[in-house]
Amino acid sequence: MSKEKPKAELKEICREKGIKVSGTKEELVERLQKLDQAILPKERDDRVFQLMDAADDQALLERMQGNVVDKYVYSFPQKDKEIMGLTAVGVDNACRVSADRKGIAYRVEGMPQVTEDEDHIRVTVKACRYAIERTENGETREQLLDSAYGSKRQWKKTKLRSGKVVPDPFYFEKAVHKAERNAKRALLPEPFILEMIKMYKNGGKVQTVKKQPTISEKQRRALIHKAGSKERLKSIAKELGYDSTTEILAGSVAQVNEAIEAQQAQNKVPQVLQDDMEKLANLMGTKFPQAKIQAQWNALMEKHGTTASALKEARKGISEKIKELERNEN
Repeated sequence: MSKEKPKAELKEICREKGIKVSGTKEELVERLQKLDQAILPKERDDRVFQLMDAADDQALLERMQGNVVDKYVYSFPQKDKEIMGLTAVGVDNACRVSADRKGIAYRVEGMPQVTEDEDHIRVTVKACRYAIERTENGETREQLLDSAYGSKRQWKKTKLRSGKVVPDPFYFEKAVHKAERNAKRALLPEPFILEMIKMYKNGGKVQTVKKQPTISEKQRRALIHKAGSKERLKSIAKELGYDSTTEILAGSVAQVNEAIEAQQAQNKVPQVLQDDMEKLANLMGTKFPQAKIQAQWNALMEKHGTTASALKEARKGISEKIKELERNEN
């Protein structure tokens, strides 16, 4: 916001945006700057946006289940300011208001582009903005103004309130709707978004998003120590829906501990394999260090993926070697 604007012009801008117009020129500039900072940017990858994205997930799920969702604005308190932005449902409603009041329509066109891997799906859609004009004889004319693409990478799982992670049966629908949200949001003019946020806020259609406390650095280091490495804890955190080890919620420590113990139990060398290797060592007149046995087992687990297949592969080779040594003894 430039400080070179005349005070009268700054007052007019404040009036349009519903901001208090009294005070000095510097105070007007400061109010406008705070408002600009409080409007949620289109898309960023940080904890604030992840919380809001999770809130969108819940709202979209409720709407798919036939429930009425009328929270059109996010509100996220952060230090001395309030971060605000349109929810996915709010973007849809703002587009309808634009078509009805301003004759500007927003539509998604064509089929979504979809790519996916084992854990995530990415959907990309194209949205177009049209100027709608009704002629005297009742006909409708449309003129394409511009277009934009929006994409969304969506996790295929979801975390229940209990902390349990389960497959999400609605991951595709959520990804498509949020990709459409991002495409339309990119086309909506910022002054119109400000207008909608003010209208929805005055109408009480605001959803406050509260940041949940994460684990302390001391707790994080304790979990890394228990897991054996930062990489192993990071892998477990991702399985539980966290992008990093620092984002693990304070209430999920017990759940993370259980996941670490389960992984350690899976990676532990089965007793039957220990017995096989001890028998082989006796026949060979040597001894296998426990660390070497564990390292070989971990390599097999990584190669074959499951305990059952790794055990089968390991015992097969050992069994053949034992039979060969026993034949030589006889």
